[in-house]
Amino acid sequence: MSYGYPSGVDLVNKIIGGISRRWMDSQLNESHKRYFTYSIDDLREFQSRLSGSGVFSVDAFLEKPNNKTFIELGKLLIAEHLLPCESPDIPPSDGSDDWYRYLVHRIQENLSGKTPKKEPLTIITFNYDRSLDEYLRTRLQTLFGYTPEESNKAFSNLKIIHVHGMMSALPWQGSQNEKGRAYGSSTIGEWPLIAYGIKIIHEGNSADPAFVEARRHLEAANRIFFLGFHYHQPNLERLLAGSWMKRGEQRTIWGSTYGMETSEISTVMEQFDLRFYAADNGRKCLKALRQFSDALS
Repeated sequence: MSYGYPSGVDLVNKIIGGISRRWMDSQLNESHKRYFTYSIDDLREFQSRLSGSGVFSVDAFLEKPNNKTFIELGKLLIAEHLLPCESPDIPPSDGSDDWYRYLVHRIQENLSGKTPKKEPLTIITFNYDRSLDEYLRTRLQTLFGYTPEESNKAFSNLKIIHVHGMMSALPWQGSQNEKGRAYGSSTIGEWPLIAYGIKIIHEGNSADPAFVEARRHLEAANRIFFLGFHYHQPNLERLLAGSWMKRGEQRTIWGSTYGMETSEISTVMEQFDLRFYAADNGRKCLKALRQFSDALS
């Protein structure tokens, strides 16, 4: 993940090893108690079960039917560990994999002055954090000197779908029911409401509205790129549900495969009816995008 955020495995380890004394002593304020109820025994059992599960992500643990009782606590702990990562100055991934910057460079080519071209861009993400949303909006707004109204027009062709929810909408993504929260702005009393925006998708639930919308955009796309995706089977099944892959024979799919073995890449290709072009497995997101630069044009 980077950009100041832990990976799925790192977040699991942080929660296991970093449950603060505040939680163990149950020193929760009234806002926490209003939205989340659990005992210290629940907390200790959660810590023990998560530690022994061997999962790659917290949501993979929480979505198991036998772990439903831990969902509210798990979401609160996720929020506790991710909210401090919301730095107004989003740090780069690292010097060799700053793909956010490269994506901005390519997106600006799809903006003509203050009028967007016709070709839309949809980003489907499994991440709860809002760093990409914030980065794209602020960098492009600054680059072109947009007013808020001009930003809304320019961004009409850019949609970001958080299939696992997000830690509240940003102000420009808000609605009448949810005004949104500025990036890097939160108080401990807001944690329960922020955690509420995180969704745990239970096994086999491909009918979740966010996944339905994601598949609709995938079906409409001529070009699909997977970046930093681990191709875990449950997530693939949710994305590939229905028959959209059978339609649109000209659709081409590219994907990063960093750290994957040849046999694992072959399995992924079979899932996509062999219409999947894999980046070299030594390339992270930025180098994978550059490898497929011709397809981005």
